[in-house]
Amino acid sequence: MSFKVLPKGALKTWVQRFQERGFRVVAPKAFNGSFVFDEIQNAEEMVVEYPTTVLPPKKYLLPQREELFRFNTRTMEMQPAIDAQPTIILGMHTCDLHATVLLDEVNNNGFVDQHYKARRDETYLISIECHTPCTPNSFCKCMGTLTTPEKFDVHLV
Repeated sequence: MSFKVLPKGALKTWVQRFQERGFRVVAPKAFNGSFVFDEIQNAEEMVVEYPTTVLPPKKYLLPQREELFRFNTRTMEMQPAIDAQPTIILGMHTCDLHATVLLDEVNNNGFVDQHYKARRDETYLISIECHTPCTPNSFCKCMGTLTTPEKFDVHLV
């Protein structure tokens, strides 16, 4: 593992470079008094310090609704409809990172969910360090998810 320093001011340029290379960048954003993971157009939309989000970022790996296959009635052929685009999930809390590790284990061992695998193979996880629990009622400390698991692409402290 190597350590690099990224000044906070460079985050905007970093996001722009990802987008220029064709990545969809997803990050926590303020929304109606809460916070949600959503696609951002620039780094100013991202909120770095936030409590838990309304929905976790897993919706980009395991959507609530997806097309599984396409069927051609003329040829009677079925084709898988795998929709995976290069994505960066930026600003994940360590608890969401732990949850993603569990999703990886469930969806990639034994029966492999090809749709999940395709999306996961195209997704990079950039997590942020949680120095304290998000709220007094957070269960991350008792569940052991306040610390970072080893499975991430980049971790910001």
